[in-house]
Amino acid sequence: MLRRFRGLLLLSLFMVPCTAQTPLKTVSAASLLPGPVAREMLVVSTGAGLAGVTASFRGEDPGADLGGTTVKLLDAEGRDGFAGLIFVSPARVVWVVPDWPADGVAKVIVTAADGTTSEGEITVAAAAPGLFSAENAEKPYAAASVARLSAEGASEPVVMFVCSSPGNLCLPAPFDPAGPGEAVVTLLATGIRRAANLSLRIGGEALEVRSQRKAAGQPGVDEIEVALPAAFTGRGDVEAVLTPDGVD
Repeated sequence: MLRRFRGLLLLSLFMVPCTAQTPLKTVSAASLLPGPVAREMLVVSTGAGLAGVTASFRGEDPGADLGGTTVKLLDAEGRDGFAGLIFVSPARVVWVVPDWPADGVAKVIVTAADGTTSEGEITVAAAAPGLFSAENAEKPYAAASVARLSAEGASEPVVMFVCSSPGNLCLPAPFDPAGPGEAVVTLLATGIRRAANLSLRIGGEALEVRSQRKAAGQPGVDEIEVALPAAFTGRGDVEAVLTPDGVD
């Protein structure tokens, strides 16, 4: 506001609220590596001042607001909307890419409860495969479970890891695929829900994907089920490579 007083021009200054803006990086929640993301995929955004609290969502349908933090997207076709949030903290937000963004570059805006905004970009694609790793393992072993199926249809779980105590290092527990019953492996993945022609190679060999389904209580995560042939006995550690739509 300007006022004249005794021939002088006085300027009255008012504080204008403003919000800080920080850079944002978004990666696959499975690989934690940069690259394209897919619709209905679980991702992680990192930055500073993303939330004023640490909070987690539990259930099947995450909401757009968690602890006062929101994630807004503006896609390549100009559409905008909010993502479902799984976890928020000052430095990290875990969220699910909605099912509507068009292929191409989309803007991501994270807004904390205090108004702080962080902006970044993602590239949306049809598929962006990622396999989750087991927690607290000495190597990036796949987050997998194994069950033996008898001819009568009975299922018996197989121990995959041995942990000394919760939170401590977990070591793999080798198993014999040639044991009694068929060995069926279930892997956890993301970025594949809209993919076609899903294939999985373990130890360099292509295996038929028996089923692909949403993981119960884990938004953005899928389960992949394959049978492990008896010929894998004695091969030790083997690499698993998931390929939907020809994208590794």
